[in-house]
Amino acid sequence: MTHVCRNCKRTFGTELELELHRDTCSQGELFCDECGERFA
Repeated sequence: MTHVCRNCKRTFGTELELELHRDTCSQGELFCDECGERFA
């Protein structure tokens, strides 16, 4: 099964590879729905 990063659309062969990528994905900027602040 292929795993796709929902931020940059890169594909990975395993869920572990995807999880490791998501930690450093430059397009995966997370913002708080309540206040709009970016998570560190």
